[in-house]
Amino acid sequence: ADLVRIIAEAPAHLAPGGRLFLETGVEQHPRLLEVLASAGWGEATTHQDYSGRDRFISARVGTAL
Repeated sequence: ADLVRIIAEAPAHLAPGGRLFLETGVEQHPRLLEVLASAGWGEATTHQDYSGRDRFISARVGTAL
């Protein structure tokens, strides 16, 4: 729930085109990508940890609007 809130509130604190970086739990990752897409974030990219698991997400504000 905290990461969903950050996704929702971050655009108010970022410049147009600014980036958001999140560390996610492995189980949270797919859902958070869906939340980012539905909230209008663009360029959502998955980054893996050293063990090869999807663990980080970066996204750009305002590019999917």
